Amino acid sequence: MFKKIINCVAIGLSVSALHADVGEKQPTQYKFSRPVPLSLGFIPGLMINQSVSEFHMALEKNTGWVFDAGHKWLQPQTMWGRVAYKYLLFPVAVAPFNKAIRMSADVYGKASRIEALGWKAEYVGNTYETYAENYWSMFAKNLWKSYKGMFVAIENIDAIPTNKNETLDKYSKRFINDPKSSVDATDLRESIKTARKDESVDANKVTLNKEVAVLRFGLDAHLTPQGQVLTRAAGYNAGMMHARDIEDTLWYDGGGHLAQLSNHSVGKLAVAIDGIGVYFMRNNDAKHFSELGRIAVAYDAMGIEISGKKIALYSVGAFLGSAEFWGRFFEEADYISSGDVYVKAPEVGGFRLPNLGFYFTTKGLSYQINTGYRFGKDLFFPVAVEYVFNGPKNIVECTVGMRKQFAWMGAYVHGEVVANFQESGYGGKVAVGLKPCQSFYADAGVRIDHIDTLEGERNIRVITNDDTWCASVFATVGISF
Repeated sequence: MFKKIINCVAIGLSVSALHADVGEKQPTQYKFSRPVPLSLGFIPGLMINQSVSEFHMALEKNTGWVFDAGHKWLQPQTMWGRVAYKYLLFPVAVAPFNKAIRMSADVYGKASRIEALGWKAEYVGNTYETYAENYWSMFAKNLWKSYKGMFVAIENIDAIPTNKNETLDKYSKRFINDPKSSVDATDLRESIKTARKDESVDANKVTLNKEVAVLRFGLDAHLTPQGQVLTRAAGYNAGMMHARDIEDTLWYDGGGHLAQLSNHSVGKLAVAIDGIGVYFMRNNDAKHFSELGRIAVAYDAMGIEISGKKIALYSVGAFLGSAEFWGRFFEEADYISSGDVYVKAPEVGGFRLPNLGFYFTTKGLSYQINTGYRFGKDLFFPVAVEYVFNGPKNIVECTVGMRKQFAWMGAYVHGEVVANFQESGYGGKVAVGLKPCQSFYADAGVRIDHIDTLEGERNIRVITNDDTWCASVFATVGISF
């Protein structure tokens, strides 16, 4: 594995040699986007991971406006002044905001997979009492508590299945043992209350009580090992997909603001950070108390052996193997030296330098390479290849697409096809968009997901049986300033 990481570093050094093409200054015609979206995905029942990620990217783009406003007010003229502003003052303003985005993306990722299996997801806090009934309430609470506590840890938020809604008649036996089984957190809540009475500690520490941890495992008992991976790992996968969406947006938009990349690196490294924590815990403790430990137990039941150390190394490999990471060195340096905040997707001669993603799938651990080619300024051919390198069998999934952008009313058409020949799974999406003026934009489309694609199992809206196709529509209108 260390050899692979060294190879990733070598790729990064190659990228650094191409700085003349990667680190160009902001084009005179480029204007930063400050979107305020109104999405079909905001409506309960129509929300999908894609719409949540797009909402978060819109928020992140607006942190660029905050950055520029503060920069204009303080006007740091020296290199050290810009260092102090970028790495000390600006984080005070937006770090809790970005923290709320990351927490909400993680928990909604889990909730989306629970709801896809036919249950209603409930958002719970440390004591497993109801934290929020829906995504918007959860996001608002995360935002409030993040600013209220600033940089200190706030309670852990989780998503659990409940029986509030009727389960689907045709459920997936691949993921569910018994859809009618009780999914009741009452015993867990009472156990936590008892532990808090016996110990004068906060709820964060009580959740490290072994009896509590065993009961937490019990909530997953109605799921097969594949179902446990599908739901438990969905938060990590959502963070990785969001990082990928940021990379794609930089490529299609012709660039972006340095501030909107704040959650990119964290999304790529979240697994590594937790993996290191699992590595330093005793094996039994890791199994009971950590999210990754529970995922590892599920994989073990599937005959796939992994450890916290290996997971951390795999995740770091994806981080170091991404061109966007190496390009950030020059983008940060450009700002410190000159105040330039424009960033672009690393590419050479139209070829998009590859980025690497690391995912937990129900087939094993996978890497996804994202690259593509651009003809001129308006025609893009994205390509992605995902490879399951640690599983019962090696699986390769390919995604190819085309995006054409037009000068007329800022229109675009975008199409992608996903093919997993080994699992006989296929999917894709089609989207169109308009931006008739600088202040208004709209786009809409449909995506088709199949549970037998790796991309599909992370995004499919409804899973009813082992041969599921599902269509999801998405549409957004918004203003931009």
